[in-house]
Amino acid sequence: MKWSSGNTQPAASSKATAEVFSFEAAITPPKRQSKFSSISAFILDIEKEKEHKDGIAKARKWVAETQYAGSKKTLKLIRMSKGLSQKALGDLTGTSQSHIARIEAGREDVRLSTLKKLSQALGLTLDELSQLIENKELMNAEEVK
Repeated sequence: MKWSSGNTQPAASSKATAEVFSFEAAITPPKRQSKFSSISAFILDIEKEKEHKDGIAKARKWVAETQYAGSKKTLKLIRMSKGLSQKALGDLTGTSQSHIARIEAGREDVRLSTLKKLSQALGLTLDELSQLIENKELMNAEEVK
């Protein structure tokens, strides 16, 4: 921590003087303890048990139905309404969770073979899936404005 007192300078609107102080502090975040894990790792771990997996799937459906009610339909919304995680959808389509995340975010130019796998896994036509991806692209464009 560094701190200093500046020169005394007259205030702009009166003849009174003001003392200027400044200080800098570097804060080092605490190291993550090994007994803690990320929420993603925690959910993956508890989903190994069927009752918890079913409960997490119901929670995803609830979030999709209540928190995203009235929103434009997107790939993320449909995935969640089916109770799937990004990892589960990735497993069903033979791709990674991060690839699913990029597709959902509209940051990926998706190959036709991947679109076919996604449509099959989600029970959608290619046209329906294309509309979901286009909706996200439109939402991204509106955010930029």
